Parts: sequence; C-alpha cells; structure tokens
Amino acid sequence: MRTRHGYLLVETLTVVIATPALFLATAGIYVIFTQDVPRSIRAVQEDTACLDMIAHVRDDVAAARSVKLGADGHFPIIHIGDSVVSYELADGLMRRLARTAVEGEPVVTGSWRLPGLAVRWRRLPGAKAPALAVSTSIRQKTQGHVQDKFVNSHVFFARTPGQAVVE
Repeated sequence: MRTRHGYLLVETLTVVIATPALFLATAGIYVIFTQDVPRSIRAVQEDTACLDMIAHVRDDVAAARSVKLGADGHFPIIHIGDSVVSYELADGLMRRLARTAVEGEPVVTGSWRLPGLAVRWRRLPGAKAPALAVSTSIRQKTQGHVQDKFVNSHVFFARTPGQAVVE
C-alpha cells in the first residue's frame, strides 16, 4: 500500500472556503467583545457618576429654602441658608458650585465626569414647597445612531420650615 504525502485538492479547497466562512460567522462575537462591551461598561460607569450627582442634588433641594433656574433656564440655583448652590455642565464635566454670599466667588465643591450626559432641569410651579424635576440620560453614538441609555426622571421637594424628616 502506498502512503500519502500531501493533501487532496478537495481537502485544501474545503479548508480554504470553510475558514473565511467561520471567520464571517464569528465576526459578530468579535465586535461584541471589542466594541459593545467596553461601550456598555463606560455607560454604566457614567450612569453611576450621574446617580451620585443626583444624590447631591436631592440633598441640596431637601435643605433648600428656594429653588429657581438660572437666567439661561438650564441649571438650578438652590438657596440653602445663607449660601447658594448651583450646578453647571461644561465640556462633559458637571460641577457643583457653592458660594456663601451672592457676590462671592463660587467654589467647586463637587465634580463629575459625564461626557454623554443629557440633562433637563425644570422647576415645578404650584407646589407648596420648592420642587425641582430632573430628567437625565446617557447619550451614546452607536454605528452612527445616537441612543439615550439609562433614561431617568427625578422629582425633589424641599422641606418646608418645621416639616419633619421621614427616613
């Protein structure tokens, strides 16, 4: 019996055709692991930072004696005792600014890196206590389409003087 010293043409062509077909079939998994998973991790981290910022807003509004929106209507101005707290978003950085006097220089007392944050502030009229509504979402560009992830809405009410804190 004669021994073989190579591959048949059919065997070689099968491997040449099957290998690219296998790569095409697994390309979707490759995209998931190289693009979608890291993008999702960044979105979750950004949402966590956003929720931390929202917790600060909640605490500020709870202690507020008045809440109003700035001249541009985009960011809140919260009066707490004799100090004023405001929030501003610029270049993907949300900053919490506090000043003790109206004319005083603002001091950054908190900052959060939120490059994809879309935020909408609204003051709720007609409430007995000052109220602030905040709508947030994390915007991501995926394959040329902008998607809003982690869409949330929050409503915070300031305590009126003499009101008990319920926890």
